[in-house]
Amino acid sequence: MSTPIIKAMLVGDDVAEALGITARGRSPVFSLCRALLAAGADPMARLECFRGEILCLIIKSVGVGATLTIEESATRGPRVTRWKPFSRADVAHRIQESDAGVVE
Repeated sequence: MSTPIIKAMLVGDDVAEALGITARGRSPVFSLCRALLAAGADPMARLECFRGEILCLIIKSVGVGATLTIEESATRGPRVTRWKPFSRADVAHRIQESDAGVVE
């Protein structure tokens, strides 16, 4: 049995689309892999990404692509790293109300 292939389209520098799913962000192809898995795609499926008619990127498997992201800092250029979801602590409520009831 051959490995399934999913064809994706890249639009601009922050959008990837496949199978009716659109992912936007700094690393849209890896985000698309996570969305495809959530929608029930085969984790072993190969993802072929096109710009128009040109094949420009191949992800060996959607399952592997879903575990990756692009990270960049002020001292290091972009690099591929392991993806991890935000924890509750990372996105905790940080707005405090003053005595006057004004949100700061």
